[in-house]
Amino acid sequence: MGKGREIKAIFFYLFLVLASFLPFIPLLNAEFVHWDDDVYIVENARVQKGITLDNIKWAFTTIYFGFYYPMTWLSHILDCELFGLNSKMHHLTNIIWHILNTFLVFVFFENSTKEKIKSFLLATIFAVHPLNVESVAWISERKNLISGFFFLLGLNLYLIYTKNQNWRNYAFVYTAYLLGMLSKPILATFPFALILADFWPLQRVRFEKDFLSKNKGLLYEKIWFLIPLPIFTYLTIIAQKQADALATLSYIPLKDRLAGALIAYAQYIQNFFLPLKLTALYPHLKNNYSVISVILSASLLLFLFLLFVKLIKREKIYLIGFLWFVINLTPVIGIIQVGDQARADRYMYIPMIGILMAVIYGFGETKIVKYYKRTFFIVYILIFALFSIKTYYQCQTWKNTETLFSNMIKISPNASHAYHNMAIICKERGKIDKAIEYYNKAISIDPCKAKSLNNLGTCYAEKGDYENALKCFKKAVDCNPELFQGYYNLGLLCEKFNKLDDAIYYYKKAIELKPDKGNAYNNIGICLVKKNNFEEAKNYFEKAYNLTPDNPQIVFNYALANDETGDKKAAKNLYSRALELDKNHIASRKKLIEILIKESNFDEALKVVKEGLSIYPNDKELNSFKEIVLNDEKNRKTD
Repeated sequence: MGKGREIKAIFFYLFLVLASFLPFIPLLNAEFVHWDDDVYIVENARVQKGITLDNIKWAFTTIYFGFYYPMTWLSHILDCELFGLNSKMHHLTNIIWHILNTFLVFVFFENSTKEKIKSFLLATIFAVHPLNVESVAWISERKNLISGFFFLLGLNLYLIYTKNQNWRNYAFVYTAYLLGMLSKPILATFPFALILADFWPLQRVRFEKDFLSKNKGLLYEKIWFLIPLPIFTYLTIIAQKQADALATLSYIPLKDRLAGALIAYAQYIQNFFLPLKLTALYPHLKNNYSVISVILSASLLLFLFLLFVKLIKREKIYLIGFLWFVINLTPVIGIIQVGDQARADRYMYIPMIGILMAVIYGFGETKIVKYYKRTFFIVYILIFALFSIKTYYQCQTWKNTETLFSNMIKISPNASHAYHNMAIICKERGKIDKAIEYYNKAISIDPCKAKSLNNLGTCYAEKGDYENALKCFKKAVDCNPELFQGYYNLGLLCEKFNKLDDAIYYYKKAIELKPDKGNAYNNIGICLVKKNNFEEAKNYFEKAYNLTPDNPQIVFNYALANDETGDKKAAKNLYSRALELDKNHIASRKKLIEILIKESNFDEALKVVKEGLSIYPNDKELNSFKEIVLNDEKNRKTD
């Protein structure tokens, strides 16, 4: 009997592995996509350095690209340490996280309900559901998988705690929660999920007289989980603002956010049961929605809520599953709007478990299902097969950047972001005219899409159409007065046409938005040098140098300002520093040689000259310096 159980358990776990792996096989031939993967990994020199103490410190002390998630950064850093930029292995890591999460789903429900078959059915549908493709296929969405892992691990540890309530077991739950928050702050809903779990499946809530006093201990357990929330909320809002990802109320008013949230809830339910026409971006409706759609969506949610409340005495799983779905979606439902999306498949990774709970443990217990058990088992097999096939083909849309955004345009033709990203691809391939066409399409959908306007301006500038470039940059900052790159590009354009005062004005506006950008200070310094104001230029070059001490051109500019203002010693050290950073920086080399000759340090000057000639043997000025130094050497020998 024991051996039979063991074989059965092995079968279950093996099936879960295969269910979580086989539908995602196309991802092993997928590339990194130009949708955050570039910023997170491909163009992120920090991540590519791999595991170092400095990188670990960076992961825990830096807000980068709109989030604070050190555990996620460590995962990407480890991948680069082990696999470099092998996209196949990065995708495999995502699949492994998904397999682990599927296991945790199964283990939690099996141990809490003691119903192995139902737990297995729930976990297998979770494993193959097409809505989970985005979380697994998108390497940059690793944060969703890792935070999901700690969420589910926390649930399993909480189950252990409820059976043996001591501080050590409580600390394990709390640690999982904190690690999840450090992966992605979506775990803000975790304490509320624990409360729901107390109702079902853990049955810890006592429905007696003096309900609150009888259950206050359960609430006290959760209070400690609320303490980190303000900190992580603050960090998230600050990070999103820095990334220009937080939509303003002027861009999407509150009434449109509330309407969009109601519609999104209804569409999530629809997509769960009918996962058709899935894509990586569903554009926010803003004010382009019908009142009827809002009323119908609100009516559906209200009807389900009231129905499940009515059924609570007979079967509370329906209400618990519904609340699990609603509450776990709340942080990303759009009241605090981040990005352009109305909703996203990845946001259903944990919330869908609530619907699965209601369907399998609720509807699965009804008389009709029990009576037609074989029929419904065939229905399950059919759903499992269809979902697996859909997931397999959905993964193929993530093969590369072009397939991703082509599918997005096909499914969501009004997704301005899709055209924006197709334009980026075209520009990278040197197809500037095609990029302009895509940017104009994005802007025709969203006339105030500041990033598209800004990028369109850079395309016009590359073609020499500076008049249109100027119009685009100005409209970009009108649409988004907090767009750093727009002001910066206006500064570059004004500087190009020697409108130095205008250039300085725009660079200063850019600095107000992002005071940590060394290039803006550097460019102000250059403008001031052109105005022969070396003293003030020196101050800006110093700020640029302090922010970006490893940029050889900025180091050279700071050196030159010191040189022109009479601080030859500082200039000499800085020219040397620029050469340490880039031995090919010929301007620094020539200036350093000049100072060494003036100091009569001919031996050192000759050394610097020879190093330069080994790189630029035909440079006239370096050869001239060589003659000067050698002539002096002859004169010294004659003397």
